[in-house]
Amino acid sequence: MRFFFQLVFIVFAEIGLSQFCIAEDVAPGTPVEKYTLRYKFHAGDVMKWNVGQQINMLTSVSSDKVESKTYSSSTKVWKVLSVDENGTAVLEYSVEDADLWNKSSDDGIEKRFNSKSGEKPLPDFIDVARSLNKPLAHFTINAKGEVLKKVQKAEYAATTEENKITIPMPEHPVAVGESWDFPEVIMLPQQDGTVKKISTRQRYTLKKMENGIATIDFKTDVTTPLQNDRESQLALISKIKNGVIQFDMISGCSISQQFDIDRNVIGGLKGPQVANSISYQSRFTEKYLRNNP
Repeated sequence: MRFFFQLVFIVFAEIGLSQFCIAEDVAPGTPVEKYTLRYKFHAGDVMKWNVGQQINMLTSVSSDKVESKTYSSSTKVWKVLSVDENGTAVLEYSVEDADLWNKSSDDGIEKRFNSKSGEKPLPDFIDVARSLNKPLAHFTINAKGEVLKKVQKAEYAATTEENKITIPMPEHPVAVGESWDFPEVIMLPQQDGTVKKISTRQRYTLKKMENGIATIDFKTDVTTPLQNDRESQLALISKIKNGVIQFDMISGCSISQQFDIDRNVIGGLKGPQVANSISYQSRFTEKYLRNNP
């Protein structure tokens, strides 16, 4: 259950330096409009997003198959505590409410928790219930979306998944069709106590600009060779995401995100069985809740 809820809430990942890529198929001398993508924060603002996640996972070991399904919907809250003259802000992150559901074919039992119902949560959801409407973390972020500092405010928040709270913006203005890359290293704890470092590249592409809304495609590539490393492939199965983001240039914030994962890994599970596999599909969505229609 902890793995399920870890995929729900947005926390932090370290952001690397960018590599700028120029769009192709632009005729020499053609005027191209470029856009400066920056976050904008105002002290005292309270910003909210609806965050949803659906996960279907099928695990096969020899002739046994176990299918698990999970669903979550929650309200993510950013409270802007302060903003300096350069636009760098200190934000407080919390979660206002949660509606969670899961079911496994292993026992066939449906488990549900809705914080708005007033019902006592099942043991699986106690950590979730205790974390609601409490500061989970403070983080300092600049206008380019780089997390400069983070301070955990709740023990549970320290265990959550490394989902991004922002996307890193390019150093320079970009035109539609241009891309920018950010390297990232994912740390995978090993059974012997060591940590394996997996290098990835995140590529963002400005696909469209319409009515002040930037549409940005997002893709993650693993640059560390993993052809025969099934154990690492399994550990990364929920971390390599592709999707699309909409960014409001006027408000200076993300107004929607969708990340999808559809992966199959054969082999790599520990145990006496020889034939095994995991099929994993998930969809993560986020929608900005504006104060005014």
